[in-house]
Order: sequence, then C-alpha cells, then structure tokens
Amino acid sequence: MPKEIIFKRKLIDNKGSLSVNIPIELVEAFELQKGDVMQIRVEGETIILGPLKKE
Repeated sequence: MPKEIIFKRKLIDNKGSLSVNIPIELVEAFELQKGDVMQIRVEGETIILGPLKKE
C-alpha cells in the first residue's frame, strides 16, 4: 500500500455519537473485521485511527 492515501468521509450520526465508515480498500488491506478494536490517537490537531494490535 502506498505511504500516504487520503480518503474523504462524512461523519454519520450514530445515536448520540458520530461514526465514520472505513473504505473497503483499507478494510481489506488491514484485514479488518466487524468487532475488531480500533485505537484512536490524537497528535496536535490530527486524529489517527488504526487497528489495536492483537496480542
């Protein structure tokens, strides 16, 4: 996968919080599945989302 790819997604109302859909290209590349735990990290004004490493 290239070093940097930018996808645009709208936030979706999800019963009191907001959700964002992950593009299928990333789901497949990272072998994500429903129920996987994701890590959300904030660096300055940037939100970084990634799969939590399975132990």
